[in-house]
Amino acid sequence: MYQWDFTPVVANAPLLAQGLVNTLKVTGVSLACGLALGLVLAHLQARGAAARQHLQHAVDFLGHLFG
Repeated sequence: MYQWDFTPVVANAPLLAQGLVNTLKVTGVSLACGLALGLVLAHLQARGAAARQHLQHAVDFLGHLFG
């Protein structure tokens, strides 16, 4: 029967903890940037039809780029 060996995990705990901290930092920055961008784009979309059309083209472009 297999016995779990967590020795490498325990030995690298500081490295794993640093990876967790970096992951949380990237998540926080991404959340803040996404929220700020979303608020700006929502404000622009509410301004009128011309801005909405430009935003739709930008969203379509990004959709084709990353989709």
